[in-house]
Amino acid sequence: MTLPSDIDPDFPTTLWSVANSFQAMGVECNPIDLASSLFMESNIERHAKNAEGCIGINQMCPGNFGSLGINPATYTQLTESEQLEHFVFPFWKQIVASHHITSLTARDIEWLNYVPAYYVPNAPDTHIIMNSSNPNYNKGFDHGNKGYITAGDIGTSVRNACTGARWLAIQAAIIAANPSGPILGGIGGLIV
Repeated sequence: MTLPSDIDPDFPTTLWSVANSFQAMGVECNPIDLASSLFMESNIERHAKNAEGCIGINQMCPGNFGSLGINPATYTQLTESEQLEHFVFPFWKQIVASHHITSLTARDIEWLNYVPAYYVPNAPDTHIIMNSSNPNYNKGFDHGNKGYITAGDIGTSVRNACTGARWLAIQAAIIAANPSGPILGGIGGLIV
């Protein structure tokens, strides 16, 4: 499988670079987990935009534009690698530092993207993040229509989003870009 032609060919290598930067900071993670959150957010499409005005591969929201130096008119014209390296990684780095995180999984990254103020490091899947009375409640994360969202629901959402030929091609390209051979980890800690 080859990387989809609309994605910058340097993107898998940039993901490894970001994962290695996190490792150097003492934060365990792997690029498959990083990519899975980006895939859930945008299908890793640099031109992605949602109804709230969030843009790019990580769906940066208008409130972050100024603090990260994002010019919305040109941001989506940047390659996926440029968005990741110059804006998404610094955003993630800020969040990781503010929560004193030492390990990132796909669930953690998505949770931090969604509602960083509610993040609890090393929370079990049963940890309740919020109920339906919270203004940040997103019914799409509530698997089972329980009226609340758990940490496990976030992980389920990521796993459910990361399917299909596009995801498999992106994942294969990331694995192939690793100079050290096969990796352990991936969505939910699976061996990929």
